[in-house]
Amino acid sequence: MAEPDSSRTAYAGQKENDPVADAFERMDAGSKDARRPASGSEAYNPLGNFAIWSGGYVNFAESDNGGIDLDSTLVGLSGGIDYRFSPSFAAGLGFGYGRDKTDVGDNGTESRARALSMAAYGSYKPLPGIFIDGVIGYGFMDFDSRRFVTTTGDIATGSRDGRQVFGSLSAGYEYRRERWLVSPYGRLEASRSNLDGFAESGGGIWDLTYGDQTMDTLSGVLGLRLEYAIAMDWGVLKPRARFEYTHDFEGSSRASLGYSDIGTLPYALDIEPTSSEYLTVGLGFDARIGESWTLGFDYRTAYGSGGDSRDQTFAARVGAMF
Repeated sequence: MAEPDSSRTAYAGQKENDPVADAFERMDAGSKDARRPASGSEAYNPLGNFAIWSGGYVNFAESDNGGIDLDSTLVGLSGGIDYRFSPSFAAGLGFGYGRDKTDVGDNGTESRARALSMAAYGSYKPLPGIFIDGVIGYGFMDFDSRRFVTTTGDIATGSRDGRQVFGSLSAGYEYRRERWLVSPYGRLEASRSNLDGFAESGGGIWDLTYGDQTMDTLSGVLGLRLEYAIAMDWGVLKPRARFEYTHDFEGSSRASLGYSDIGTLPYALDIEPTSSEYLTVGLGFDARIGESWTLGFDYRTAYGSGGDSRDQTFAARVGAMF
């Protein structure tokens, strides 16, 4: 038998869309800006120090990985509750649920993923205008795959489970002048994913068996956030924009595999991310209604280096303080 074609096993690799961390962090990126401890008279809400929030998002992504088109859709929900312990520190717990579907090429090869994540997060202001935010979480995921067998036209199917630890640490400065907010920041993001081995069925002698797989990621982000507050009869409207540059320092992994009827895993497939650098542009708004309710919407688009990948995210959320 020939060595398995890497283009036909692409779903075993790591994608930019991560259903575990994304289920929490795609929403949290905008939510924690609104929940960050404020200064002066805004430090405490008169109704109390608790806040709850929830939201949903949908992400569309496409990339060209070595001549193989990848198209994915990621849908998620997230929510949480946090408490403002002091004018300079707030922390909370959140959850996220995400579903991802990725089509590989146009012959029926696809991957479906489901993930549930839980995370603790906090925001600290050591000095006026300076903030430090942190997130650490754990998630469970499962994958169902369908692979088109070129030789016979059959579809080989399989399922695998996995777990992930993820976290991020960011710091920045918030410059406020009248209604304007300008905030440069930096962020480190890391994760470790462990995927169980699995064996395909339905492909006859072309069924593949995959070994356990570990994937580590480490990314650095430089960003700038702009915001403008507009007083309304019902509250405050805050349009905003966000610009980010992301560099992946680590994101590859190695998958061991072999034909199931052989019973060994003689082949190794090096999985590389489609892009190591991204530019992200986001637009959105927060609306504070009265003293306790907030609504928000965000649109974000990201481009990979070389133009080989692109994704778009739409997110909405609602929050309340009590």
